[in-house]
Amino acid sequence: MDLNLFIKQIKSLESIKRKIRLFHIMENVQSLSFKSQFIYKGMGEDSASIYIPHLSENILILLTTDSINETFCSNFPWSAGFSSILVCLEDINACGGYPIAASINVSTNKQQIQKEILNGILSASQKFRIPIIRGHTSDETSNVGITSTIIGYISKEDYISAGNAKINDEILLIYDSNGRPAKSNKFYWDTVTYKSSDEILNKFEFMQNLAKKHLANAAKDISNGGLFGTLILMLKYSNVGANIILNNIEIPKILKDLNYSLLDFVSMYLTTSYLITSSQFNVNEIKKLARIYELECYSIGNIIQKKQVILTYDNQSEIAWEF
Repeated sequence: MDLNLFIKQIKSLESIKRKIRLFHIMENVQSLSFKSQFIYKGMGEDSASIYIPHLSENILILLTTDSINETFCSNFPWSAGFSSILVCLEDINACGGYPIAASINVSTNKQQIQKEILNGILSASQKFRIPIIRGHTSDETSNVGITSTIIGYISKEDYISAGNAKINDEILLIYDSNGRPAKSNKFYWDTVTYKSSDEILNKFEFMQNLAKKHLANAAKDISNGGLFGTLILMLKYSNVGANIILNNIEIPKILKDLNYSLLDFVSMYLTTSYLITSSQFNVNEIKKLARIYELECYSIGNIIQKKQVILTYDNQSEIAWEF
């Protein structure tokens, strides 16, 4: 593999450029938003966390929200509805939290699409055992969209922040290799639609146990920015950089058999997947825990002080991004 060509190709991906643009929007919102003593962690986290006055100083309420783009909603409405629940669940899971309930907003004047979206949402509700307790439907627009919100909870001492990566931490890629490319999108790694609720929720317990054991410093789930879009957000929020060893990134066998390249794999939305940073002293225990839950776990690099992403392949190193 030509490292310089790989860097040129990965930097040209719109999904990563979009993540960087959104980070700057988030920074602006955070700086201008009203500040409250009840917010423990806010912008930058997969799940914001909130103190509840006079309830408990130890329990945090988690809040996450997401939206599904119009093209996906129009072309694959059932999948869009299902995904609207999954993406928020993975945000709650990424910090080690426990989901409680979901709220959904569906907008479209196309009745058949609305019906299929709602069927997808309800299928996800049953699959992930998460109740839909509030929502809104708008049938006065030709645009098609879904916005989802999930609340959850976690003990304050267990909360894993996306912005707590420490210099010299190892960076671990953890994912469920028992998956397959989605029919709707070859860059979507599906690990849930065809599995039982018990199997899926058991794998979700990995992050909850990781949080209880206090083994990770920072974590994010790997979403539509792919591995590097997710990594960049974590690094910018943590105010650090990273050295990534591309040789250490293992592609699932099914993707190798389908001739997916390394570039293809790191560009994918990986369900049931996480980037975690941890002290080197905790890495072996994390790998043991991952094996219990039948998850792959690879050390793919380390956190550095300089605000750069350095990619290394076959002992050749180049700077891909500087912040």
